[in-house]
Amino acid sequence: MAKGARCKYKKRMRTAKAAHLYKIQGKARLERLNSRINDPNYQMQSEYTLGPNAFLEPDNPCAVFPQVKKPEILDMRSHKIEGGGLAAIGTFRKHLSKTAKRSKYEVVVRTAEQIEREEQEAAGIQQMVDEQEVEQQKPVVASAVATKEAMDELAMLTEKMSLEKKQRRRKAKDDEDMDGNSAPKIQIKSKPIQKTKKD
Repeated sequence: MAKGARCKYKKRMRTAKAAHLYKIQGKARLERLNSRINDPNYQMQSEYTLGPNAFLEPDNPCAVFPQVKKPEILDMRSHKIEGGGLAAIGTFRKHLSKTAKRSKYEVVVRTAEQIEREEQEAAGIQQMVDEQEVEQQKPVVASAVATKEAMDELAMLTEKMSLEKKQRRRKAKDDEDMDGNSAPKIQIKSKPIQKTKKD
């Protein structure tokens, strides 16, 4: 009995291997063949003939040194194949099938990088809010130029006020001197009592 042809695990593995082979080699090969078919000036000679050997013809500018062709090694291990992990025996795949019954609640799947980015954005927003609060709490400090101008204005005002006071005093004194009817001011000062020293 050809049990290997009917085994579910081997069928899944064959499908995964075929997809892997197409991704590594088949897609590029198909594109090459398609470009050949669509190119009206394609010549098989340009693709399959070898160029002149540089060892035999060192003076030829078109000569090429022959190279060892690297072997194309396909890694068919299940952990290197896309979808190979789902082909193993005992792997639960029911939730991945299209006919499986879905939950009415959508599961939000986030990677560690997305979570970290969201946390950084939240921290950046919080930091901006903190900076704004600190700026609001700071007293408004005027610039050095504004402070100097304010100091000059204050000095001028003080000087003006002192001049006005002196002028008022002089004016009052002149008024007193000019007014002849004004009674002279009498200032009585009593002499302090001095204690006599006993010899």
